[in-house]
Amino acid sequence: MSSNLDFISSLNYATINRHAAALLLLFGTIGNLLNICVLTERSFQQNPCSIYLSWSSITSLIFICYNVNWPNENDIACKVRQLFLNVTWPMGIWCLVGANIDRYFCSHSSMTLRQFSTNQMAKRFILGIFVLFLLLFIEVVYCFEGSIPNVPVLCYGRNIPCRLYNDWAALLFDIIPPIGT
Repeated sequence: MSSNLDFISSLNYATINRHAAALLLLFGTIGNLLNICVLTERSFQQNPCSIYLSWSSITSLIFICYNVNWPNENDIACKVRQLFLNVTWPMGIWCLVGANIDRYFCSHSSMTLRQFSTNQMAKRFILGIFVLFLLLFIEVVYCFEGSIPNVPVLCYGRNIPCRLYNDWAALLFDIIPPIGT
């Protein structure tokens, strides 16, 4: 009796998971595409905040598209996909942080701080976080392999230190700092 209930429960969970994931993928893709279309219009290009938000949408769209679980038995495809994921996810988050910081600078009473709210500063910030996360996660070229036996996914870290570095770097640079801003 209990095994039947467990089986039915797992089927219900799988069904909900399948349909909810498809809806999130669809709405996330459409929402990011609409953001890109609106925020890249000429009238918004004078506002540094729109640069941050459009790049957040671009990197989030790349993350959504590359996060689809493709078979990664090929080593090169595994490493490229993992590098894209590890760079685009924090960039999307940090672009939103940059937009918040820009809004703070833009509305501050000090003229000195208001001067930091420029398109050039926004582009420098985005380039800086891109280089930072590219250098931080370049280790996936060495650490990740496709088709490692007895692991949960096909593209996985080759050893414990690589997995720990990747997880701690993601935690310390992708998750905790944006929460504090």
